[in-house]
Amino acid sequence: MKKPVQCQFGGLTTARLVCTSLITLCLGLLSACGEDDSGNAATFNVGGTITGLAAGTRLGLINNGDPDSAFTVTANGSYTLSSPVAAGSSYAVTISRMPSGQFCSVSNGAGAGVTANVSKVNVQCVASTGTTTGSGSSGGSTNPSAPGGPGTGGAGGNGNGTTTFNVGGVISGLVGSITLINNGDAAHALTATSNGGYTLGLPVVVGSGYAVTIGSMPAGQFCTVSNGSGAMGAANVSNVNITCIASSGTTIGGGTSGGGTDPTVPGGPGTGGAGGNGNGSTTFNVGGVISGLGGSITLINNGDVAHTLTATSNGGYTLGVPLVVGSGYAVTIGSMPAGQFCSVSNGIGVMGTANISNVNIKCTASAGTTTGGGSSGGGTDPTVSGGPGTGGSGGNGNGSTTFNVGGVISGLSGTITLIDNGDPATALTTTANGGYTLGVPVVAGSSYAVTVSRQPSGQFCSVSNAAGVVGANVSNVNIQCVASNGTTIGAGSSGGSAGTGGVTGGGGNGTTTFNVGGTITGLSGTVALVNNGDVAHALAVTANGGFTFGLPVAAGSNYAVTVSSQPSGQFCSVANATGAGVVANISAINVVCVASNGTTTTPGLAGGGTGTGGVTGGGGNGSTTFNVGGSIAGLSGGTLTLINNGNSASALAVTSNGGFTLGVPVALGGSYNVSVAAQPTGQTCTVSNGTLAYMAANVTNVSVVCATTASGSFSIGGTVTGLLSGKSLTVVNNGDTANPITLSANGSFTMPVPVAAGSGYNITVAAQPAAQVCGVKGTGSNVTANITSVAITCLGAGGMAIAPVPLTPALSGAGTPNAVPGVLVTTMAGGGTCTAPCDNAVGVNAAFIGAEAATTDGNYVYIADAIDYVAGPLVIRRVSLTPPYAVTTIAGNPSGTTAVDAPIGLNAVLGPCWNGLTSDGANLYMADSLSHSIRKISLSPPYAVTTLASIDGGTYGPWGLAISPDGSTLYTGGDNGKISRVNIATGAVSVPLGNGINSDVDGVGTAAGFYQPLNLVINQAGTTLYVIGYYGVTIRAVDLATNAVTTIAGDLTDAVGNVFTYPAPGSLQKPTPVHLAGSMMGLTTDGSNLYFMAGDPNNGFQSLQQMNLATGLVTTLVGTSNASVLINNTSAPSTTVTPNANLRFSFALSLVSDGTNLYVLDSSSGVLVKVH
Repeated sequence: MKKPVQCQFGGLTTARLVCTSLITLCLGLLSACGEDDSGNAATFNVGGTITGLAAGTRLGLINNGDPDSAFTVTANGSYTLSSPVAAGSSYAVTISRMPSGQFCSVSNGAGAGVTANVSKVNVQCVASTGTTTGSGSSGGSTNPSAPGGPGTGGAGGNGNGTTTFNVGGVISGLVGSITLINNGDAAHALTATSNGGYTLGLPVVVGSGYAVTIGSMPAGQFCTVSNGSGAMGAANVSNVNITCIASSGTTIGGGTSGGGTDPTVPGGPGTGGAGGNGNGSTTFNVGGVISGLGGSITLINNGDVAHTLTATSNGGYTLGVPLVVGSGYAVTIGSMPAGQFCSVSNGIGVMGTANISNVNIKCTASAGTTTGGGSSGGGTDPTVSGGPGTGGSGGNGNGSTTFNVGGVISGLSGTITLIDNGDPATALTTTANGGYTLGVPVVAGSSYAVTVSRQPSGQFCSVSNAAGVVGANVSNVNIQCVASNGTTIGAGSSGGSAGTGGVTGGGGNGTTTFNVGGTITGLSGTVALVNNGDVAHALAVTANGGFTFGLPVAAGSNYAVTVSSQPSGQFCSVANATGAGVVANISAINVVCVASNGTTTTPGLAGGGTGTGGVTGGGGNGSTTFNVGGSIAGLSGGTLTLINNGNSASALAVTSNGGFTLGVPVALGGSYNVSVAAQPTGQTCTVSNGTLAYMAANVTNVSVVCATTASGSFSIGGTVTGLLSGKSLTVVNNGDTANPITLSANGSFTMPVPVAAGSGYNITVAAQPAAQVCGVKGTGSNVTANITSVAITCLGAGGMAIAPVPLTPALSGAGTPNAVPGVLVTTMAGGGTCTAPCDNAVGVNAAFIGAEAATTDGNYVYIADAIDYVAGPLVIRRVSLTPPYAVTTIAGNPSGTTAVDAPIGLNAVLGPCWNGLTSDGANLYMADSLSHSIRKISLSPPYAVTTLASIDGGTYGPWGLAISPDGSTLYTGGDNGKISRVNIATGAVSVPLGNGINSDVDGVGTAAGFYQPLNLVINQAGTTLYVIGYYGVTIRAVDLATNAVTTIAGDLTDAVGNVFTYPAPGSLQKPTPVHLAGSMMGLTTDGSNLYFMAGDPNNGFQSLQQMNLATGLVTTLVGTSNASVLINNTSAPSTTVTPNANLRFSFALSLVSDGTNLYVLDSSSGVLVKVH
């Protein structure tokens, strides 16, 4: 026999007696009931873990709403409900009673199809400031065993208690009376007449929504609500703020509530009175200025022809019907003046809190086709005998002016169909490229919208300048067709014929769609991605690698990928996230995830439904923020006030030494600049490590050191060299932008604010001089005396010397067959045996794997160091020009395979960069042959990487890079024999040089030829671009004013095969004794000389050459063709200066100068060598 069913009431167990006949019936049906092996029905326990429950409190749980399952808990830890559930059934655990002073939530509370014990229904309790209403008591039950037959069950309990919280905020700017309503509940509206805090009268249950709106505005004001909607959590809401401002609109009074009859008066219950007329509203006028009008024009707003405005004169106008705040306006022209076409500017918008006065009308003479107006009907003559005549028929209507719509089709290789305004009657089907005109012209003043109704097979065609308002013949609606790899959905069949007077239903147009995706790296949890804000099709990803959204996008549309939820303990950023006019599958969206110790707030839920005339409240977005802090030392007895980013809300008053954290955190990607807002009495405090351009982690290293002003502070200064006349630069110390110094001449300088004894200094350039790059050697710590050693060296843009490099001893200028003995050589960095990239190594302990390019700002040499010469990726290394020549990696992820931009440089993926690196002092620019683009790398931490422009540089290009002296333009080459020009401000690309044949031919512009231009430099005057090809045998000069190209050195073959050697600029003389030594690589100039590498790099023999631009004479500075000693960190150690004796370079790709020395980057031996 089965065990009797057990029921628990208040901790007592009673056997529920079962009628014998029912037992017999059950036994007869056992074959149809689930049982265990002993004949009992299979059941399973339900339980979990309780945490946070306060001692001495009681928590009530219930399953499936069944009071018989009620279970009381008084302690944390695991629990099991006393009533198990049958196999295959469901469970739903809820809280029937909250503990006093707490709010508890249930996770994993429900499930179905139970096949095992459930132990994951967890309850988390936290302190609560809300109000909990008491739960009802259970009804009593009579005793069914008492004489007189079975008893009747007692009345049910009064229901579970609920926890509620208040909603309120702060009112500011109010000068009258305002009413506030929550969730459209006008019965509990709050009327406020003063500024300050407020609380709505009716609290809100935990988990439900709130949406605060304004029921009535104060007279003469307009008020807005911020943070007005959300979901009630476990705390009072106090940030629903109301801000009121003066309003110039007209406010219509709200209607009065209808009166109701009194139901207590004899004669029966009364009838409720009529409802009120609604809330008042504030309205504003719409108007503007009419110009050029020569007749009569009619204007209409929002299609309301009943309130058309007719104007016959120029000047200001106002439409007759004002609009309510928040409504839209759309002003159009109802009828044009005769012989004119008028256009509307600023015609569409949403009414704000002021009159609109910029909807302007401009009229001009019209050249369209005007159809004639109908003639008036003839009438009989009423004076003729026989009675009054009858009037003739009315005329045929007004004439109209029409214009043609068309443009140019290019790239078409099949059949395309175009339509205007979705009207099949306008369809144009064509198979030819060139000009086209749609068959149906458009009336002046009306709109056109040209679309592709049918794409050509295997192609996708896009429309540019597709829509507008007709004011003249339109000829710029252009169609561009390209090969397509998208998916095209077939067009629908035509609908059946319509009934009498109808038209045949059209077939649906086919559509072409493309996938959107990319790659995720660094992920260690779950990240959710959305495209175009479409949360319904969010993609949750748990693994690194490729991803594709489930919903493709239509051809020609846009995409915008964002992270909707971050993985736990990480922050993921999206590169290449947006795009427009999609014509192919998108696979370049890259998501990079890094560890994050910031605080992420949960996005708010969407607001509840709206009342009449209301709008749905939006949910707040989540955000990640980081703290800024550090340590204070030396503060003695006074009060120090620190501030971040000049924000007084972040001010922190400190009276003791030790750690500190500013009160206002900084959002991810934001910057910080900690400064002293108020010094303590009698002391000077200095901030170090006080600035950063991009926040991605909590900051704890801001150092503040205080010292007694009289004896404990020291001045910081140094010397400026290389600054050109008429130029100036601005420098700051420790990021203190409130106390900069502007330097306009070479010589000594002193910063305006001293630093405290024992503190540090860090002099940086806040503003570079025009067309120059200045580097600073100016960092120190534990200051104990005045500092005068800060060195600021200014160069031309791109790290180019602005005067002859003062090599020691000075060269005689005479060409010599052997190296100049007095030139000294020192290996600064590289050649180490550590495992690359050897970050934070110094000098020759560092290692370079594949050093491909270099540039300098006078303070550092920046090196593009590749893992693989052809495929990449590479990293950007920074070598200090101050001993011991520390080496640090600032950008590049060596494990990536696809080019990726990133706000943090170390997360970016960079491709090979063959001698394609330069700088304007604020950024590095890099020719990236992996992505065929120019990349921009900020020189401010964390060294953000972006893509400036895409370049057609051939198979392995672009390569080589030169910057104009004014920092506005880049020139880059490639293996396609062309040189591209990039506008740095806009990213615009043009190709002014090279015929693409890969042969050296003198000429002008694209008529000239270049053999794989790789090495490029522009002189300081900005007039000449010098070019050497890959393994070049000539030096070319480009006049940047005319794009004329001439050969100034090396061997050149003319059209009939004669070989000439050109030793001097513009010279056409035949071979001379001066002949360049083999293939050339690397190129720089000091304005008077060119410096380049020459020799046989394939066999490891190269020398450094100097060519005098005035005479054409070539001098070997370092290295000879038969030298036996390879320059490395052994033959030319950094600890000594090595005379140039029997030395050689091996495979040097890049050559730069800081104005005092030359720096040679030898890729083969992996060293950076200083020539001085």
